[in-house]
Amino acid sequence: VPYILNTRCTMYNILYISRCASLLSRRCPSISYSRHYGSASDGRLERAVAEAERVVGYSPSYIGLKYLLSDEMSNVIPQLRRLVGTGHPIVQITKELLKTDHSSMQMRGLVVLLVGKIAGTKKSTDQIDNDLSSSISCKQKSLAEITELIHTAHLLQEGILDVKDSETSNLQFGNKMAVLSADLLLANACISLANLENLSVMELVSSSLADMAQGEFQKTSEVLNKVIDLNSWINTNSMISGSLLGKACQGALQLCGHSYQAQQAVLKFGKLLGLSWQGYQEINEFQNLHLHSMSFRFPLHTLPVILAVRNNPDVRALLEETKDTVKMVEAVKDADGINLAKKLSDDHASEAYACLDVFENCEAKLALKSIICL
Repeated sequence: VPYILNTRCTMYNILYISRCASLLSRRCPSISYSRHYGSASDGRLERAVAEAERVVGYSPSYIGLKYLLSDEMSNVIPQLRRLVGTGHPIVQITKELLKTDHSSMQMRGLVVLLVGKIAGTKKSTDQIDNDLSSSISCKQKSLAEITELIHTAHLLQEGILDVKDSETSNLQFGNKMAVLSADLLLANACISLANLENLSVMELVSSSLADMAQGEFQKTSEVLNKVIDLNSWINTNSMISGSLLGKACQGALQLCGHSYQAQQAVLKFGKLLGLSWQGYQEINEFQNLHLHSMSFRFPLHTLPVILAVRNNPDVRALLEETKDTVKMVEAVKDADGINLAKKLSDDHASEAYACLDVFENCEAKLALKSIICL
């Protein structure tokens, strides 16, 4: 019990650091916050997710809804009405989270459950409480929920804007709501994690939160008007976008007593898949830039820009010296930055799926492939 209490305190400290890092890396109001997973823009992703939910016998799409409509959050959600029409990202993020369709943001929990089903169970039935309808343990389902809670909280923190003193107080109020909502979700995640009563899994998830905080701090240390290299992008986003998913998948296997080799395979899988999703998110953001916004800041640290400079070094000088945003966008497109970013993101997805070769082919593995290799 003392160790569990100490672990809870440690997690709260890490979450506080993570929040501070997110506050330091406040984003420009001109950036789009819609999330895209993979390259499919039609209904293929929605059908793939629906099939995956059928395979695992559980729908993580309702996880965010359950917690957003809890007693604690019920006092927060009505306050968001003040923000309608202000352009604050928390409004759009909340709308996306309240959707119950299969193309919503709630993807990470589903991936954790699919990985758990692909790997199967190693412990005897008297050591683990399986849901016989899906061969997934109740603790694995709880871990999937925890993963979604932490990811949702991070999305809310990312919605905090860099608001100047002269700007509307509604945006400042939106920032306060984002911080409060994220803290409530993280508190629920901490409690649920302790209830797993598995110290190694608690340490795994705690370390992923530390990774996310470190990644956010690394972002703040990058020079804003300089293009970073690809290795820096991979290192930073492996911690921010890949660590939670990778270590959650590893934890799902730990709960069922799988080997170290299997755990390392799904850890690498999760990190690569996180990189793939982050790449497509940045591609989407780049293609939906609000160039004429007064607060616009050109995203020099996004994957299309980095790969454009890597492909044509002459683009760097133009991007770092000119103030003409239209020319900057055209330079990235002319250097094939978007197509190169799509290819790298697809490569990360393919490498991620290859990590699962250590497991036998099954229905869950096919369902997961349909999601990540569209």
